[in-house]
Amino acid sequence: MNTAEIIDKLCSITEEQSRIIREQFLFIRNCLAVDQSVLEHFEGMIKPVEDALDLAEYSLRRDRNSSDGPDPSGRETANNESGGNS
Repeated sequence: MNTAEIIDKLCSITEEQSRIIREQFLFIRNCLAVDQSVLEHFEGMIKPVEDALDLAEYSLRRDRNSSDGPDPSGRETANNESGGNS
């Protein structure tokens, strides 16, 4: 398994963990009479982590796609030509 495949696999696993956490939170919120401040506390904990996960995944996948660099002919990669980071 190469580095790009490892990054994809880890991103997929982390996304799945995040999905499970969100579902658990929704289940708890809907099944229990929980004080609104407790719900807001957990929502406040989940949102920044999800945002960080999205940013990290985007950065890793972008870096992976742009790490190929220019092709042997000296042309830029398709990623760079389509507006990717130059």
